[in-house]
Amino acid sequence: MFTNRLTETVKTSRAAIFRLVLMLLFLIVAQGYSSPVALLDSARTLFYKSVEKKEYVDDAMYIFNRLITYEEYKGVARTYLGALTALEGKYAFMPTTKYNKALKGLKMMDEGVESSPENIEARFIRGTTSFYMPFFFNRKETAEEDFQAMIAMLESNYQQYDLEIVQNVIQFLKENTELTPRENAIVERVGEELKEKRLSG
Repeated sequence: MFTNRLTETVKTSRAAIFRLVLMLLFLIVAQGYSSPVALLDSARTLFYKSVEKKEYVDDAMYIFNRLITYEEYKGVARTYLGALTALEGKYAFMPTTKYNKALKGLKMMDEGVESSPENIEARFIRGTTSFYMPFFFNRKETAEEDFQAMIAMLESNYQQYDLEIVQNVIQFLKENTELTPRENAIVERVGEELKEKRLSG
């Protein structure tokens, strides 16, 4: 019994050390650049890891809280922090904690998008999160609003946005929404242009 406990303790310690080392590496990379773009790249990576594993949530929040100090990134950082707060609810044990965290996260995402309504990434994070929320949160209209806004941004000037995010937007819209013929034409056109850029780059 003692040996089993000791083995579990060692495994837990190794996992904690691995997380600490990973976080330090992200921080070192982020601090090595003056541009907040590096912070956003690191934070994005941790965010998508957080969707799969809860142990990355705190690390992602830490970097987004650093990013939010940059005026031009406040809206998108706030939106991501809201999504991460909702994820905390997903991983929580108590139903009341799940519900309250989800509500808090949704409110934060709304504040983020309100702050940066023309940011396609903020719209994408709020829209997709709202899309997957249970029906009793009444987020269907919010998701639809964000999807329409994203299509309008794709049509007007998608080049000003991060092209990986644009690709994610296109893939999500094609797989999860019912597009009108006009909307589908916009999405297909931008998708083809992105493909050409990748081939020529």
